[in-house]
Amino acid sequence: MASYTRVVVIGLGPIGQSVLKLVSERPGLQLVGAVDIDPAKGGKDVGEVCGLGRSLGVPVSGSLAEALTRGGADVALLLTGSYLKDVAPQIEEIIDAGLHCISTCEELAYAKVHAPAEGERLDRLAREKGVRVLGAGVNPGFAFDALIMTLSATCRSVSGVRATRVLDAGKRRLPLQQKVGAGLSKQQFDDLVAAGKVRHVGLLESLQLVADAFGWTLERTEELTDGVIAERDVRTQHLEVKAGQVAGVKQIGRGYMGGRPVIELELQMYVGASESFDAVRIEGDPGVDMMVRGGFAGDPATTALTVNLIGSLEHAPPGLVTMKDLSISYGVGST
Repeated sequence: MASYTRVVVIGLGPIGQSVLKLVSERPGLQLVGAVDIDPAKGGKDVGEVCGLGRSLGVPVSGSLAEALTRGGADVALLLTGSYLKDVAPQIEEIIDAGLHCISTCEELAYAKVHAPAEGERLDRLAREKGVRVLGAGVNPGFAFDALIMTLSATCRSVSGVRATRVLDAGKRRLPLQQKVGAGLSKQQFDDLVAAGKVRHVGLLESLQLVADAFGWTLERTEELTDGVIAERDVRTQHLEVKAGQVAGVKQIGRGYMGGRPVIELELQMYVGASESFDAVRIEGDPGVDMMVRGGFAGDPATTALTVNLIGSLEHAPPGLVTMKDLSISYGVGST
């Protein structure tokens, strides 16, 4: 991959706009296209659409094909959806155009879990085109998988993993607060969980990715989801949660071997959390016990990872790759 990389950003929601801004600022990257299906954004300069206060000379296109009529590109950053069955046609179009792809689609982080057929097809198409396709963000992509794998490099052996992530959803964007059920009654929350419409997507993807990295074949997995009930009224920039309503989600994923859970990942993501943190405990020889007070910075961390990982793609083989397959690129220094 050339050191000067031409980038197309697809999906200009809150994360997409943040990613585009970072691309426009990053030495060695050239923003050559931006795509969004919102007709109100079409044709406008992307600098205006993203509130950058300056023109970037790149209009918002309604499709990837339209964006590519202005010139070539090397990589597409896809920030449109969580479910692989929904975004697979977009990824196929990216592959067909001969572009590498990094997507924040959570199910793409380890497609074998929920969309194996789509994953196998994308892998085959990407190999045929000689391009790489990666699903990653802060979670899945780092906090519950790449970080654990990296920390395990200090261990002679590993016998178990427990990771916990607690964050205040009240400081995050509205779509995330809605995704975790903030402001719902417990019955509404339970009904939407049963319908698969309220939950964090990607927990089992991270769990299976870690197991794969350790060479473990899990006997079974389970995922448990429950609501965190607000003990007091909480108002965010976007909504209000009253005492007794659901403030967010508590989700646990476990993977079992020998009848015991060898991997446990716990996510608490709710409005009004008193303390945010990321913690990893590895049972091993020697063990590891690490905590990041304040936790990883959610949306900004996802933005940084999406852009920083562009430089990691050239070290991976063509096809559908995971964080296990990469040498992670570091952040870029600034003064």
